[in-house]
Amino acid sequence: MTFSGTAIDPDGLQRVEIYLRNASTREVTASDGSYGAGLVGNWHRISPLDISGTTYQWSYTTPFDLAPGVYTFYAQATDDIGLTNGSTSRVSLTVTSQHDGDTFPDTLLDAPGTGTPSLPSSTLALTGSATDAQGVSEVRLIVYDQDAGRYLQPGGTLSPGFATVPATVTTPGATSTPWTYSVELPSGGDYSVTAIAVDTNNQWDPSSTGATGRYRYFPGDAPPEFVLSLGQPVDGSLFDNGRIAISGRTEDDVSIAKVEAAIVDNLGRYMDSSGRFLSTSPSWRTAFLNSPGSPGSNFSYTSPVIPPGTYTVLVRPTDHVDQIGETRTATGVVVNHPPNSAPVASGSVDCTQNVCTFDGRSSTDENPTGLTYQWTYGSAGSATGPTPVKTFTSPGTYNVTLTVKDEWGATASTVIPVVITTPPGNLAPAPQLTTLCTGMSCAVSGAGTLDPNTGDAVSYNWSWGDGTSPSTGQTGSHAYLTPGTFTIQLTVTDGWGAAASTSTQVTVPSP
Repeated sequence: MTFSGTAIDPDGLQRVEIYLRNASTREVTASDGSYGAGLVGNWHRISPLDISGTTYQWSYTTPFDLAPGVYTFYAQATDDIGLTNGSTSRVSLTVTSQHDGDTFPDTLLDAPGTGTPSLPSSTLALTGSATDAQGVSEVRLIVYDQDAGRYLQPGGTLSPGFATVPATVTTPGATSTPWTYSVELPSGGDYSVTAIAVDTNNQWDPSSTGATGRYRYFPGDAPPEFVLSLGQPVDGSLFDNGRIAISGRTEDDVSIAKVEAAIVDNLGRYMDSSGRFLSTSPSWRTAFLNSPGSPGSNFSYTSPVIPPGTYTVLVRPTDHVDQIGETRTATGVVVNHPPNSAPVASGSVDCTQNVCTFDGRSSTDENPTGLTYQWTYGSAGSATGPTPVKTFTSPGTYNVTLTVKDEWGATASTVIPVVITTPPGNLAPAPQLTTLCTGMSCAVSGAGTLDPNTGDAVSYNWSWGDGTSPSTGQTGSHAYLTPGTFTIQLTVTDGWGAAASTSTQVTVPSP
């Protein structure tokens, strides 16, 4: 296959380079132009050492026929001062090579591992299936130790050089067949596995979807444990301040990475980060560690204010290799709220023409620092915080509602009427219309329209001149049914009702 193109730099070009990779087989180009598996992929120069010109017609022909697979091809140029065009402007192509009428095979890995929990022994036993319209010849596995940066070799050792290992195919040549693979891992590590089927035409499966897994093995490394005598809460604990306090100590033979807590209500719903119970899907909160990374650490976590009720508290430790220790469980944990009076909502507004500043800090509560503020501007949106600023874009009377909520969830609301009138000196937008017609269809844009008044909302209305219904939106398109000359009119209107129009004629030819 030949790739070609043009490199241009007004200040002078130095060189042009290419990079080619078969994503299926991992074959790549090296800097000297050689190509194959196991090479260190690099840019290969295809131009003179110094082009000494501003324009260069480059071309690269592969010194081999493309084997089946999905290829990525890149070309980049470097100028006379050493600047190379970046990833957004270099040539980038994806090329698929396959036998006529023969689709790629598909590979699946049964029950792919996620890395947690770790393997209980050094045995990595895998099963899966492979399908192909013409027949499956073999299945190969990439087993890579991500900790050490080494690949499992066919002899069972680990090496930095890329390699695949063969699985056992139950029925070679069949269009659908199971496969198995088992190996004693030579050392502990964090292993990723990718299964790749090869068909009878030597086509490799280019997709890893459903064919990858992660398997961690750390011989002699025990999971972390809790010091049970120091754990809180215990079964039946009572909390009268609306929050659950969790604490304790965890230890590991190497180091502690994190401790997580989960609080579950009597409907089986887990607490989220805001103290809400919305889902039965497990959701964990990270506790504070006073000695992360050490063999032992104290931990603590205090929940947000949650509704009164009875809860189950779960706590689990995780070590440096993501081994999760046994979960500690406390049931029947009771949460009560102290006596509480609802807050009193109070607010004010100060407007300069259509820009209004709201202030809810006059609201009162037993603990005013715990208040949250929600503003609803009628039909004009909403905001949060004690002092939001709102720019209104159309006249009218807005009944703005302020709702304050205290730390225990008690709320109060008040309504603040705001009257907005058209600002003095308001001017209509200045419409800008562009058209591009191809055949009997015309595309239009009002993107250049400007409004001299800051903050105005602008609406667009398009009349097509052929009796059809108008359209809205800053851009649009219209297909005419008959040839002729038509007047397209754009009318733009601001939020105060001030409008202006412009138009242009378009001629639509016969099809």
